[in-house]
Amino acid sequence: MKNTNLFLLLLFVYSGIVAQQVHTSYLWHMQQPNYWPEKSKENPNRYQTVMESHNLKSSGDSWNVYEDGISHPLNNLEEIFEKYDRVKAYQYGPKNSVQTLLGLPNGGAQVNYSGCLIENVNSLADAGAWGYSQGWENNFIEAKNWKTSGGQPRMDLTGFTFHHALAPLISERALRMELKTHKLIMAETFGGEYSKGFWPAECSFSERIIKVLVEEGFQWSVVANSHLSRTLNDYPLDYGTSGVNIDPPNGADKVATNGQNWWKGQIDGRGGTFAAPYCYQAHKAQYIDPENGQTYKMDVVPMADLLSYQNGFSSMGTGEIDANIAPFSNSSQPSIVLLAHDGDNAWGGGDSYYQESVPGFANAAASKGYDPTTIQQFLNSYPVPESDIVKVEDGSWVNAANDWGHPQFINWLWPLYDTTDYRFNPDGWTEDARNWAVITAAENYVLTAEDNSGGVDIAKVIDPSSGASNAEKAWHFFLPSLTSGYMYYGKAIDMEVKQTLAGNIAIEHAKEEIGDTPNQDNTAPSVFIPQRFPYNPGGKGFGPIYAYQEVQNTSDFHVWTFAYDVSGLASVELKYRTDNDGENPISDNVNDTYSGGEGVSSWNSQSMTQKQFPKRNITQDPEIDFFIEPTAIADLCYAEIKGLSDVLVDYYVEAVDTKGNVFKTPIQHVYVGGFNSSDEVTLTVTPDSGNYDDAIAVVMEASTTSDNDGVAIYYTTDGSEPSQSSTEYVTSFTIGDSDSESITLKVIAYDADENASEVITRNYTFGDIPSYDIHFKNTSNWNQVYVYAFDKNSNTALPGWNWPGKLMTKEQDSPWYIASIAESVEVGLVFTNGNGEQSDDQFRNVNGWYVYSEDIWYDQCPSDCPGVLGIPELSVAPSGGSYEGSVSVNLSSSNQGVIYYTTDGTEPSDSSFLYQDEVIFTENTTLKAIAYNSTGQSAIVSENYSITEIQSYSVYYRNVSSWNDVYVYLFDKNTNQPLPGWNWPGRSMNREQTSQWYSFLVEENAEIGVVFNNNNGIQSDDLTRVTDGWYDPSTNQWYDVCPTACPSNVSDDELIIHYNNNNTNWNPVTLYYWDTTPESSTSSWPGVEMTDIDGDGWYEYTLSGVECAKVIFSTNGGQQTEDLEICGEGWYDNGWVSNPLNKKPETNTTLISSPYPNPFQNEIKFNLLGEVKSLNVTVRDVKGALYYSDTVSSKNGTISIPLDVAKGIYFVKFSNKTINKVVKVIK
Repeated sequence: MKNTNLFLLLLFVYSGIVAQQVHTSYLWHMQQPNYWPEKSKENPNRYQTVMESHNLKSSGDSWNVYEDGISHPLNNLEEIFEKYDRVKAYQYGPKNSVQTLLGLPNGGAQVNYSGCLIENVNSLADAGAWGYSQGWENNFIEAKNWKTSGGQPRMDLTGFTFHHALAPLISERALRMELKTHKLIMAETFGGEYSKGFWPAECSFSERIIKVLVEEGFQWSVVANSHLSRTLNDYPLDYGTSGVNIDPPNGADKVATNGQNWWKGQIDGRGGTFAAPYCYQAHKAQYIDPENGQTYKMDVVPMADLLSYQNGFSSMGTGEIDANIAPFSNSSQPSIVLLAHDGDNAWGGGDSYYQESVPGFANAAASKGYDPTTIQQFLNSYPVPESDIVKVEDGSWVNAANDWGHPQFINWLWPLYDTTDYRFNPDGWTEDARNWAVITAAENYVLTAEDNSGGVDIAKVIDPSSGASNAEKAWHFFLPSLTSGYMYYGKAIDMEVKQTLAGNIAIEHAKEEIGDTPNQDNTAPSVFIPQRFPYNPGGKGFGPIYAYQEVQNTSDFHVWTFAYDVSGLASVELKYRTDNDGENPISDNVNDTYSGGEGVSSWNSQSMTQKQFPKRNITQDPEIDFFIEPTAIADLCYAEIKGLSDVLVDYYVEAVDTKGNVFKTPIQHVYVGGFNSSDEVTLTVTPDSGNYDDAIAVVMEASTTSDNDGVAIYYTTDGSEPSQSSTEYVTSFTIGDSDSESITLKVIAYDADENASEVITRNYTFGDIPSYDIHFKNTSNWNQVYVYAFDKNSNTALPGWNWPGKLMTKEQDSPWYIASIAESVEVGLVFTNGNGEQSDDQFRNVNGWYVYSEDIWYDQCPSDCPGVLGIPELSVAPSGGSYEGSVSVNLSSSNQGVIYYTTDGTEPSDSSFLYQDEVIFTENTTLKAIAYNSTGQSAIVSENYSITEIQSYSVYYRNVSSWNDVYVYLFDKNTNQPLPGWNWPGRSMNREQTSQWYSFLVEENAEIGVVFNNNNGIQSDDLTRVTDGWYDPSTNQWYDVCPTACPSNVSDDELIIHYNNNNTNWNPVTLYYWDTTPESSTSSWPGVEMTDIDGDGWYEYTLSGVECAKVIFSTNGGQQTEDLEICGEGWYDNGWVSNPLNKKPETNTTLISSPYPNPFQNEIKFNLLGEVKSLNVTVRDVKGALYYSDTVSSKNGTISIPLDVAKGIYFVKFSNKTINKVVKVIK
């Protein structure tokens, strides 16, 4: 007996040690922006908050009405803030959730509350509007004062940027102001000590922000663990949603460490590949000040990217931790699984999450021996070794669609590039790039105002009074422009105007401080953090920028940025140097300082091209309305680094204003891969094409961007294509005279690396101006045909040829039109109907025939020529044969033939069917056709089409994410194009009874690809199936037969739910239901409308195939009940009642205890107090599968339920006429 006890004690102690190797925690992010940063009408010294913006709009006040004649903002503010989940989350939901963890020694969570949300909630609470009330902050203060076993707050209200600014993309001074203002408003609201930890908006981190964070008192920051995994030496390069769904990691971010224990997964396209324990351990990261070499170092705590997304959208157990993290953890530097996500959106912002999932997961983790904790408690217990310094790649969490954590934050800054060659395009334009240019210019005004004023009071920046300085007001209005959410939602409603509105008012106040042209300017230029394109020069590109295709990038790359100064820019230069060994070890700072040293080259300087970035919507995108234009906008500055190969490059940008003030951006690093030249050979040939009176001297010059390469020039004078075997140019030469025929000169140049220039063509004529005819075939049946002629050398209209040019003449009974050209320059041509349709730019200097539909010139008329028409020639496509299901047949005729046809085997004539468009045959058909014109008729064409039955099959999709609609999109796998009639998002699928499964009958005969989607941005991977198949996204697998939660398993039961509206008088009464048993579907908020069938005030709704459900009653999402749960028919009258006719509920004297043990092993027990003659007991899993069913009788007894089941969550239901209880148990 003693030995057994000793063994059990040792086992318990050992289990405790193992348990402490994995720790779990939560972070809930709360944010609502300033939705309209216009001056307040009540107090014009500050911007509006949500209550005032709503009141101005709803009252019809013109204060927020602009040139578009609409009151702004266009966001429905009441709908956003009145949502029940948000009312709770912003006031007391997180506190109630943390309270469920008080039974655990260190249980708690981090809550991240933005400054602008505090302002918004205060405005609603002061007005008593939409469910908000004064004193809301006391709930957070109370939870903050609860302590862990180590004396740390169980609710840590973390540091943040006041306006949800994306820290890596804003300047140091702007970031510092965002942090200082947030720290002050947190102290004023919640009191106590400010957190030592920082949550970056969107978990967007860069080592560049460490200096400011450390100087502002932070000791640790959360980072996305995908940006640890991508730095590891053995990171698996598997393209797709579970691996690399963006550009591969750049070599500059790689470390020598191997991850070794890798696992991967994805949910809704969000995924990645992670190594344990590395990606789940806290480490240190550092930033080196490039000016003085000082090191700034802080702890970085990884959030579990993939598991966090799962936790925010559905309940979860510890399975992934058990399998992929715990086995590789260690006690000296244990793992932490931080589940970080929005605390006010989706499922992760509701009661089911806060009151069930949070304690359920935490207790399940504790039962495994893991330690639910807070980050600060974890770091205090397990300090990060000073030597454990890692590299953290730039980037955000994986949540944002089509950003997926890209290291260049492309969801908030789509690059400027050409989609044909994936090269930087200085003429490119995106609305987000335009907004950063606006922000950069506005910031320089604000900084100059602050510097000239001698400083600002942070309290007055947050809340300017009439006594605030112009600099303080400038900062106050500028800061909302940094709100990343404005760009996150892209072109939606008026989101893209809010930055401009805030920036313009900031500039207005700044100018009141500094004047329109400041005499005193000691402020350096503002320069946006430089971007590069491509991200991986000389390496591979992948992801949304490349249409999810693997692309080999050139090794040449551009660096681009925005720059602005109120006094004007004197110069903007790109500085770059190369590293000698291709490595930038953490232990060596030589790459990180401007001074450099042994191991790197000296700096190369290159002037950057400057151009004003367009203020307007130059793409004419109809979704964008810039009804407010910016007062100032920064210049686009760019330069190209060329000719490098297999080398590490350091670079930064230096800008100097006209007052001599200098600004240097941080040093950035890029590894340039194998040489893949885009070196350009530039060639010039003079004179330009044209007509000349006499002989001309031809001069040719060429150069190359390739280092130390000579260039050779070759030419021909007979119109043939030049090559290196053509005549080599040595010096200027003379060609032609007054009597010469026209000469076509073609020239090309090559450098020593075989890089070639474009071929330059010069067409010279001599003597009298030549005249030639051009012919245009009007294949689009334009009413009128014009030709516009322009000087091809200068790209300007020729005299007398203003747009749309000259009317062409129709040629006899034909589709051809003619015009004569007689100009002394090389002529460019555009054919147009004068009403918006036109050809591309054309060139022709001799007689020619242009077919518009083919975009081809012919020397002779190719078809349907003017004059006497030839006999029509008739063609049919496709030819006769055997086709599955149907066939689409197209007929065409030459020489303006009019086509007639029959489909019954009879001979066709001009009284048969007139052919106008393709014909579709769905049964065996003999097609006969003939064509007529004014000259005669074609031969009869006959084709036989045999139509066989389509081999149809059904595809099924399991809607585990409760999409409102399920669509299937079919495409041709060979062409990657949609099948005819299958434009995105495809077709709606049919729900199989009340199950989660949806079906569609495929009746197509191509090699088909399949994509399931919700027509709202979420979709499956590209799939394929040629026979009946069941696709379950939770396993990412096809099944030949239904694998689970099948339609055949749907219960025959009906769950009838009643609501008494006699007291509430709601109109309408809506029912929101979710988490049904068996697992079925979830309604969309606010749910379905209930009906009063009997006119007695009792409203009802029936859920088919459902036994239990969680429900909320509301009046279309307005007033609502709390979260409720019902099994079996239920009558709700301010509580569930069992005798609705007289509203007197039956009294039940039977009490059922809590389950024990819970978690259980193979048996779960309940104690009953009172007598029951008949009690039905069932046990189901979360999918509704039945594992136990029995009827018991008991008096003051115990119910024992044997459950030999897999680990997971189960629901025990007790029911009879007076008892209706469901209990969740865990194994």
